[in-house]
Amino acid sequence: MPAAERPVVIFAGNAAAADRVGALLSSVVEYRIAGNVRPASSLTQIDAAQAVLEDLFRDRRLARVPGLGTVKGWTRAPILPTIEALSRVVRFLARQSGRRVLSVDVGAANTVLVAASGPRAAQTVVRTDLGTGTGLDQLLAHRTPLDLFGWVAGNREGETAGRHPAALVDALATYQLRPSVRPQSPEHLALLQAAAREALRLTLAQAGLALFAGDGLTAAGSRLLPPFETIVLGGGVLREAPTPSQAVMIALDGLQPTGVSHLLRDRVGLVPAIGVLAEAAPAVAADLLSGPLLESLGTVIVPAGSARPGAEALRFRMTFPDGGGYNVNVEYGRIYREWLPAGQTTRLALHPARGFDIGFGPGKPAEITVRGGLVGLVIDARGRPLPLEGDLAARRARAQQWWSEMGA
Repeated sequence: MPAAERPVVIFAGNAAAADRVGALLSSVVEYRIAGNVRPASSLTQIDAAQAVLEDLFRDRRLARVPGLGTVKGWTRAPILPTIEALSRVVRFLARQSGRRVLSVDVGAANTVLVAASGPRAAQTVVRTDLGTGTGLDQLLAHRTPLDLFGWVAGNREGETAGRHPAALVDALATYQLRPSVRPQSPEHLALLQAAAREALRLTLAQAGLALFAGDGLTAAGSRLLPPFETIVLGGGVLREAPTPSQAVMIALDGLQPTGVSHLLRDRVGLVPAIGVLAEAAPAVAADLLSGPLLESLGTVIVPAGSARPGAEALRFRMTFPDGGGYNVNVEYGRIYREWLPAGQTTRLALHPARGFDIGFGPGKPAEITVRGGLVGLVIDARGRPLPLEGDLAARRARAQQWWSEMGA
């Protein structure tokens, strides 16, 4: 077989067997060795294998991009794939804060999740077939149009599901064939936002939360996303949502985060470019990331648990710098939003109800300082996992209630 046509085999197992496997395969394949991804039954380390895959991508795929050779001649810096550049930013934010950081990017064709915890390497999930444009084809192989329509808020009298499927499918086909077309109505916009929700849900469900377990973030097999102190939102639908609260709702519904999270948004889509800039000018890149490039949407607190509707899920006291404050009881099944502008912080004394966990253990209280943003403070007490059962009318009525409570 010609060398150019040989498949690539990456050995990422027990180092003691690497040479023996290579002796068997190297005559028929291109053989590469990476560090053991499972050095112990309870430990996953994919960093070395990920680096080999990135090198392979640069060697095999980037070399075929038309005009890339010309672009390389313009700079002495390396050409980086977007995912690698984004991973650099996530690693930087995690190291800088010492916290867990998750970046979410939902585009027309791809859905990307990048997670990092403290100094650890970033873990990446990439679905190149799920999105809100050309990625709708594969999305609709897993979800029906009516699944998407269930996220579209509405309970208008006389509205029936039977009137909508044909027009709904036509609208989705338009955005699949022409991803750059703008939504033609509020309902079409809500459909694309629903597609973003389902793309996130599918990416998490099919790639597996166990990927984050290798970084010490959650137990393999967990049904819930582990707490991330910082979540960065990007991609066309999240970036261009008409109101910041809509972007927050997409993230809450699609990711179903837990614990306490500060939400940021890449408003102009430059975060990957900052990852490239960091190679040549790390100080400038750091200044940009700490400036207005990432706009603060606010803080989300999720008491994970379940109870009967209307029962108390969380009680908290908000204390202001002048010493004033007030108490709030948040009922299970509801979303509570409090105005807290960007640049302002407040102290919260949190008291989850028995069986509810805000990231410190079931029923355990905590005192924290939260940051404001364009949306402010949000308490999502709808439960985890989200209650999504019911027929289409029930789902749409529930979506209407959630959107009203969020003020989206």
